[in-house]
Amino acid sequence: MTYLQSVVHDGMEPVLTYFDATYVTGTYRAIRRVTTAQTPRRRRFRRCPPLFPIQTWNVFDATLNNQARTNNLCESWNNGFSQLVGHDHPSVWLLIDAMRKDAVMSITDIERDGRGEAPRKRVKKVTRALQLRLQRICVARRDNQKTVAQTLSAAGHTIRFA
Repeated sequence: MTYLQSVVHDGMEPVLTYFDATYVTGTYRAIRRVTTAQTPRRRRFRRCPPLFPIQTWNVFDATLNNQARTNNLCESWNNGFSQLVGHDHPSVWLLIDAMRKDAVMSITDIERDGRGEAPRKRVKKVTRALQLRLQRICVARRDNQKTVAQTLSAAGHTIRFA
């Protein structure tokens, strides 16, 4: 029994079908066809692309090139701006003041970048180790050292929850 067959037997078929239709193969839609006496009535289907094509969500190349796989930059800005404001539900004047401070910090970062000073980027040791492990898995797949099933299994073992 394959992995997919075991998943389907565990009641996961609706999830698998949704994932396949939304992210991988897309769906099929019946199209109308004019029938005449000479042509029998047959149903025809048109393939509709997935809602989120593989190029949109696949991070294989980003992992190989040591690029960001998530939008954590946005999350870090949101966290920093929240700390700059200082509390929930600020007044309009406090918000404007925080936006001015954020603009000054951005201008300072741009000036430093113009002088060739690299921004300080803190990366946790655990994150670096995870990135390295994922890179090794992707390189092994690219070089045909691992099958797709082995690659997915190895990547699945690197997932951290919380």
